This record gives sequence, C-alpha cells and structure tokens, in this order.
Amino acid sequence: MNIRRRLALQFSFITTFLLIFFSLVVYFSSSYFRQRDFYSRLKDRALSTCKMLVKAGETDSVLLNLIDKSTIGLYKENIRIFNINNKEVFNSTDSLYGGITTDFLNSIRIDGESELSVKGREIFGISKSANNQKYLIIASAVDKYGLNKLHYLRLILFAGIVLGSLISVLLGLVYAGRALKPVAIIINQAKNISASNIQQRLETGNGKDELARLAITFNELLNRLEKGIEMQKTFVSNASHELRTPFSLILAEIEIALMEQRSNEKYIETLRSISEEVKNINTLTNDLLDLTQMSQDTPVFNFAPVRVDELLLQSRIDLMKRRPEYNVTIDDFILPADENQITVMGNETLLKTAFINLMTNACKFSPDCEVNLKLYTCNRSVCMEFNDKGIGIPKEEMDRIFEPFYRGSNITGRRGHGLGLPLVKKIIDLHKGTIMVSSELNKGTKFVLELPVS
Repeated sequence: MNIRRRLALQFSFITTFLLIFFSLVVYFSSSYFRQRDFYSRLKDRALSTCKMLVKAGETDSVLLNLIDKSTIGLYKENIRIFNINNKEVFNSTDSLYGGITTDFLNSIRIDGESELSVKGREIFGISKSANNQKYLIIASAVDKYGLNKLHYLRLILFAGIVLGSLISVLLGLVYAGRALKPVAIIINQAKNISASNIQQRLETGNGKDELARLAITFNELLNRLEKGIEMQKTFVSNASHELRTPFSLILAEIEIALMEQRSNEKYIETLRSISEEVKNINTLTNDLLDLTQMSQDTPVFNFAPVRVDELLLQSRIDLMKRRPEYNVTIDDFILPADENQITVMGNETLLKTAFINLMTNACKFSPDCEVNLKLYTCNRSVCMEFNDKGIGIPKEEMDRIFEPFYRGSNITGRRGHGLGLPLVKKIIDLHKGTIMVSSELNKGTKFVLELPVS
C-alpha cells in the first residue's frame, strides 16, 4: 500500500473515530436528559395526584374524576396508590404493570422516592402524607414521543457517520495527493540524476517546510557524492600515473639489460635499480592501502595506551637507521611527573607512521637533512613540534598540502608521491587530534601535532 492510500485511510479512521465519539456523546446525553425529563413529568403527575387526594379526602371514584379532568395523561399512563400496608387503594386504569414489587415499595418508604424502568416503561414512586395517612403514589408511563425522537436521532447519527466516513476517504485521497505532490516532484527529479549529471540539484521550494529541508539535505548529499566522485577520479588518475612511472622504469631497465650481454657489475647495478623501484612501488601500495582503510566510515584499529615520548624517540631511531643521512635532533622534551599526562589512547603503528612521515618530509626538503623535535603538554593534550629549515611551502598552497597526490610547485628533483601528509592527517583525525602548519619560503616549516591524553 502506497503512502497516499495509507494517509487517506489514517485520515478517514481518525475522522470516523471522532464522528463515532461525538455521536455517542450526543446520543447518550440526549437519552439521559430525555429520561430525566420524563421522570420529572411522572413526578409532577404523582404530586398532582397527591394534591387531589388531599382535596378529596378519600380514594374513590370522585378522586379519579378529579385527576382525569385536571391534566392530560401521558401515553399509557398508570397511577396507583398504596397505603401503609402495601395495599392498593387506587389504580387509574385497572391494569397491572410489572415492576411494582414489595422491594420497590420499601425503597420508596426508605428514600422518599424511587425510579425504575421496566421494558420501556418508566416508573416513578413517591411517599406522601394525605389526610393523616401515609400513601405511596406510583406513576408510570411510556415516553412514546421521546423514544421516537431518540430513534430518529440514532438513524441520523448513523447516517452521518457513514456519510462522513465516505467523505473523509475521498477528502483524504485528495489531501494526501496534494500533500505528496512535492514528494512526487522530488522523486521524478532524483530519477534523472546519475553519475553523468551529478551536478544537477533538486528544487527546494520555499526552503522552510519539511520537504524543502529534505530536498536541501539531499542536495547536500549530492554535493558530498560529487566531491567524492571527483576525488575518486583524481585519486585513480594520480594513482595510475604514480604506479605507471616505476613500472615503466623497471621495464626499461630490464629491456636495456637484455639488449646485450653485460658484466656482473652492470647486472648487479641494474638489479639494484629495479630493487629500488620495487621498494618504491611497495611503499606507494602500502600508503594507498592505509589511506583507503582510514578513509572508510568505520575504520577498525586496535587502540591501547601509548606513551608519546617513547614512541617519538623510537620513531627517530628507526628512521635514522634506515636513512643515516637524516639528522633528527631533540630540542626540548618537557616531561611531566605523571606519565598519564603524556599517554594517549591510540594505535602505536599508525602513530609511528605519522611521526616518521613528518620527520622524513622535513629531512627530505631541508638542505641539511635535519629536523628538530619538541614535546610538551598543553590543555590536557600532548603537543609535538617538527621544525625544519627547508624550502618551505608557498602560502597559496597551504590549503592543499593534505590532498592525496598533491605536491608543491617548488618541489624539484625530489621523489615522492604526495601521500605522506594526507596519511598523517587521516591518522591524527582518527586519534581525535589536530595538526597545524606554519611555513615561510626558503626559511622552513613547522608542524604541530596535538593529541588528547587518555
């Protein structure tokens, strides 16, 4: 069942429920007031009989004539009078209607008056004194006209419920159709959006109601998708280019080596060159895999307490073993007395990768291949500085240094893939930290990492 029909049925159900509730209130209220009004009239008849009884002084045919002449009787009216011994002393019609029991007579004596309804006949009894005697005067009748009015009211209310329900279904379909018309427009517009025209957007109408907010949210999603598609295209293009270059070099080295027989030293030199390119491909592949894994919505890594000072020193030692020409110096390590102030919840391997990448970048782009480290605590965080005296980063390019495969315009003669800094940014973001950069051309660059303590 589509939403339009469901809304129409729900609207009809609510309307029908309200109609039934209103009709029941009207009907039972009318029935109650009819009964109270009729009992009031029966009471008046009983009191009138009592007055006649007082005037007559006795219960004989003279009293009956006086009652008949004084008022117009009710439909199937019957008035009966009982003395103190529950003996009937007067009956206006000589008819014996049900409901006049000893218990009913006793309830009249106890309460002064009592009411009873038996098979559509209302009965009212009252206890009165007349001529120094106690009498029970009971008036009963059938409210023919009141019951007929209730019957017609019942028919009218039932017809109103049926007719109102049918009208509510029709109005519900019309109302639901109009209410969902903007949704249909959004659906038709969304059907026409594909990867080839991802730049197309939905109409947002007045920009205020819920459907407008839905269209705005959908447009924001399209913006993110468009950006993601563009990044994916750029990523694939750059990755293909970066992988094609070392493979081409390897293939060229092999073809040159096969062109003619060479000495062992030449073959060893060729194999070393090929080995360097394979290492380069392996590094690029690992960086791509790490970057892809951390770009997922819910990356899965094991986190544990990590002492930042120890990991930073270990990263320094590992880098200098691999690249002896690099010089990683320590300017200042301000260590607090409580080691918890320099302990973070993190993944040791990822943090070590980030530290080594920052050290490598600093040394690679510095004439003296040197980077200076600082460590201190600040605002319940551990802060690290990586300072170099290298070529610096152009000011207009600062916002792009964390884009995958982006390399500065002033980088010449230095190999790289443009994945180091994006990988560092992903790692720091994963650890809920921040990274700040400041740089001057030909003077140096400073990276400041801030990681929250555990």
